[in-house]
Amino acid sequence: MFDAPAGAQMSFFPSEAEQIQSIAEAESVTHSAFSMFISQDDIDHILRAGGNADAARMKIAAEFSKQKPLEDCAAFLKALYYGGNGLITDNGRLSAWYGDDGIHIATGDTSRYLRSAQVIGWADAAERIEELLDGGAFATNLEVTEAPRYERLGIAVDVWNLYHDFSDEAKSLGYLSCLGNIHSTSFPEETERLTDDLLNPAFRDRLLSEYKVFMDAYRENRALLRFHYHKSQALLTRLEDLSLPRKEFRSDMEAIPETGRFITEDEIAASLANGSSFEGGKTRIYAFFQTSHTPKENADFLKKEYGIGGHTHAVSRESGSYEDHGSKGIVLKKNGCADIQMNWNKVASRISELVRLNRYLTPDEQAAYDKEMAQDAMRNAVYNDYNDVKAAHPDEIVLYQVGDFFELYGEDARAVADDLSLELTRRNLEGVGRVTMCGFPAKDLEKYVEKLREKHDVTISRIGDSGHEHTAYTLPSIDHEAEQAINAYEAEFGADGTRVFRDPAADAPQPTVRELFDGYKLTVGNALSKDTAFVNACRNSDRQNAYLEGADAIRRIVTASDDLQLVRLYFDMPAFHNRLHQELLEELYPTLAATVAPSPYQITQEDIDNALLDWLNNLKGKQEVALYMQAHGRERSTAAWLAAKYGWEDSKTPMYIRVGNAEPVTLT
Repeated sequence: MFDAPAGAQMSFFPSEAEQIQSIAEAESVTHSAFSMFISQDDIDHILRAGGNADAARMKIAAEFSKQKPLEDCAAFLKALYYGGNGLITDNGRLSAWYGDDGIHIATGDTSRYLRSAQVIGWADAAERIEELLDGGAFATNLEVTEAPRYERLGIAVDVWNLYHDFSDEAKSLGYLSCLGNIHSTSFPEETERLTDDLLNPAFRDRLLSEYKVFMDAYRENRALLRFHYHKSQALLTRLEDLSLPRKEFRSDMEAIPETGRFITEDEIAASLANGSSFEGGKTRIYAFFQTSHTPKENADFLKKEYGIGGHTHAVSRESGSYEDHGSKGIVLKKNGCADIQMNWNKVASRISELVRLNRYLTPDEQAAYDKEMAQDAMRNAVYNDYNDVKAAHPDEIVLYQVGDFFELYGEDARAVADDLSLELTRRNLEGVGRVTMCGFPAKDLEKYVEKLREKHDVTISRIGDSGHEHTAYTLPSIDHEAEQAINAYEAEFGADGTRVFRDPAADAPQPTVRELFDGYKLTVGNALSKDTAFVNACRNSDRQNAYLEGADAIRRIVTASDDLQLVRLYFDMPAFHNRLHQELLEELYPTLAATVAPSPYQITQEDIDNALLDWLNNLKGKQEVALYMQAHGRERSTAAWLAAKYGWEDSKTPMYIRVGNAEPVTLT
């Protein structure tokens, strides 16, 4: 524990508890209209403070010189002013907080949540700043003189950085050729030269024209930039603004009226509400403070969570501000302000109060936290059931549904996270401790299962139709599924492909591989032509992607079939496998790639009868067919006789009946 050194700001303050109590009391009181009044001079001091942005007054002078509508100027100020400021004027201590609705101003050390605070709307602030600029009372003479150049320098720096992030493709295509004399080794000289070039209307017009061409291309091809942090659309607006007619401001002020400065209570609270410097630190702190602990336990937890370190832009994002934390506590620094020193007990007291007042988490963070807690509660409730499923399937990857997600735990999560591109995390489970896990949305189950089955057997435990009970089923890996099919085939037919127990049919002539191929090609082809994923790929993608989708579809069709002979031929005979893929894809892709939508018309028996009658379109031939059918009916020789009569070379080759754009009918 340590206190502020002699002469520092905090040494004259009441205790931490007394300060928090007084702030809470002040916020709860509705003051009179008179007590809410802040003098115009003090409001002007706060406006001139410029929020906490670097060179804020020059940025404001440049923006207001464009003579844009008041609402645009108000929006600019709202985006520029951030956090808070504490000023000491002739009237005492003033606190300002820059909110969505305007600038909250009050006497004392806090204003953000005070009901008595005076709120200056952003439109009113813009109107007053314009009056001050016109009267030469907002910025110094040097600032209003340098504002146009400062604006061009900011644009030059952003253009320089974007140009140097061009990919090789963008460079080869010659985008922003007007910047061809820029080299990567001389940033100061090149940005200064570019700043001067932006004064030239001809250069500005060329740069703007080329930048628009680049932006159009970049929207279509993000690979033109190596990194994507650039605010490219905002930069386009700033380039366009350079050609706007400008109002010229003047000022006789050599310096801004002096005021003292201090870090407000609102800024301290906002800095602490940023959490520790570690990922997830803010959530861990909030969760810890949801349960009761002694002051020492709170302080020890924070000391361990924060560790030793610090960072800049810590107070209201001011570039000169800093937060330092170590074994003794936290120190906040801001330009022109006394340091704020807090030991860990004081930090714990402040954070506890922020949590109590629901000010530690933002509304979005609170919603995310509540959702995560609900998920954790559900996870705790079902973890024992998950363990039962895992115990029953120890060698398989278990996917367990928790709400709208499927989750994997422990070794399963570690084994597949990289393959599925999922991020590992750790969760505290009641009675178990921290458990490694990962997960994905339930709507994406099929995609992830297909990926998992390339290497693993997968057991899926999902919520049933009742919405409560889980049902589990297992899908073997692709290799195991094929192996099971082959084993079943061998069990029935033997390893050499003959039946273990002979029957009279065994002496019948067996079809050749070619004959089997022709039959299976028709069966698989019919199924492939109806496969949604393959059809969509043919119609909406290129040949390569369609062939890849088609190969996957054929494998699925074969694997899902109940024909063990087909499975063995497909997986054991590369020639059969490769030829089936080649012929089906080469025949179906050109047809399905056409964008003509299939006809809703279904071929009827009448269509088939008419097609047969039209095929043999002479009276003598029809009489011969009728007489032969009366005499022989469906004898085995009838098929060969009809094939010859209809001009068909092989009676085993099927006949296709087509009517318009309808799905053809196959007749053997």
